[in-house]
Amino acid sequence: MESCRSPLVEAALRASGVGAREELAYYLAQFKTLVESLRQGLPLENEAVRARYLFDWLWRSKPQRYQPGGCFRVSDVLDAEVRGGRGPVGNCLGLTVLYNTLAQELGLRVAAAHMERAFHGVPHVFTLLQADGLQIDVENVVCNGFDYSGHKSCPDREVWGDDDLVADIYLSRGNALFESRHWREAAACYDEALRVNPSYEKAQINRLMAVTQLQTG
Repeated sequence: MESCRSPLVEAALRASGVGAREELAYYLAQFKTLVESLRQGLPLENEAVRARYLFDWLWRSKPQRYQPGGCFRVSDVLDAEVRGGRGPVGNCLGLTVLYNTLAQELGLRVAAAHMERAFHGVPHVFTLLQADGLQIDVENVVCNGFDYSGHKSCPDREVWGDDDLVADIYLSRGNALFESRHWREAAACYDEALRVNPSYEKAQINRLMAVTQLQTG
């Protein structure tokens, strides 16, 4: 199978817990199927037009795509995207990674932004698009989120690259395992988050908590 153009998609799948070669090939094939469907109506105009088309295409396919506390694993997000129904597909992390991987496949330049307190005061990520000399906020959790202005004045917004998103998937997996009292597996996920992003403070703190739980029994 032709390799993906997106440098993010395979790393995000591995961070989501997809390890076996056959399973990875299955999800990469799902991703390529999405890309092929997307390209059928893709306009050949400027970057912003293509990016807006991608955003609208995703919302048309699943108009109830956002779910607070929903899927963050890219494998689960892909499963939700390709199956029937109106949604949901994922949470802000899952939807942002999906948009960014598809955008990269179309040759668009994307990063992400993280805010520790957004909307209801919880951590949040969304897409940053570089198109035609402009930076455009793409808020993946609302249907009118392309060129979104609601985060422009937020003082704590931080630019994230692909590694930061991948580390956040590992962190989210670790947190789910921690909540289930699987301390050793949680610590391993935090280790992976720190391998990708050694300065990720949340992973450092959470790893210490998981190791403490292991030591205290």
